[in-house]
Amino acid sequence: MMRLSGYAPSGSQTRGPCGRFVPGTRPGCARGNRQTRIRAVLRPAREMARLKMAPRLGQALPWIVTYGDQVVGQITIGPIVWSSLRSGQVGAWIDEPFARQGITGTAMAMAVDYCFQVAGLHRLEALIRPENVPSRRGMEKYGWREEGVKVRHVHIDGAWQDHVCYAITAEELPDGAMARRLRLRSASTCLVTEEAESRS
Repeated sequence: MMRLSGYAPSGSQTRGPCGRFVPGTRPGCARGNRQTRIRAVLRPAREMARLKMAPRLGQALPWIVTYGDQVVGQITIGPIVWSSLRSGQVGAWIDEPFARQGITGTAMAMAVDYCFQVAGLHRLEALIRPENVPSRRGMEKYGWREEGVKVRHVHIDGAWQDHVCYAITAEELPDGAMARRLRLRSASTCLVTEEAESRS
C-alpha cells in the first residue's frame, strides 16, 4: 500500500551506505569540526519546523511517500503563490530501488488531486532536467504540457542547469489526476491483453 503523509524536510537527507536516506546529514557534514557537526544537526531541525509551518501558512504542501511501512520518497508543492495566480511548483524524489514501479506517478496523482480539489490551487508546474527522459515521458503521458526550457535555471552538481517546464491546470483534469491515471492504466492493460490474444 502506498501513502502520502506527514512532512519531510526537503534537502535535509543524503543517501547512506545502503542506498537509504539518512535524516539529519548533508554532504560534507559527516566529518569536520564541531561547529560543522552542530550545523548538520540543527539545520534539518530548523527545516523540519519550517516545513511543518508551511502548510498552515499556505506556503507549501510537503508529503512523504511511503510504500508498505517504508519511506521511499517525497513530494513537495511549493512555493505556493495565492492571490490571482493560485499556483505551485512540484518537486519530487523517489529512492532508486522503488523507481519505475508506478509509485511516483500514483503519489503525484494523489498530490495533484489534493491541490486542485481540496487546497484550491489552479495551476501546477514541474521543472525537469532535459536528460531525465523517464520523468518527462511520465509528465507527458499524464497530460502535463511542455511549456519551454528555463535556461541555466538551477545550480546543481557545480553548474547552472537547464530545466524543461511542464504545467497543468485544474480545467485539464475535470475528473482528477488519479481517475485519468487509472483510465490510462486500464486502457494499457486491455491493449496488452488484446495483443496477447491475437498472438495465440
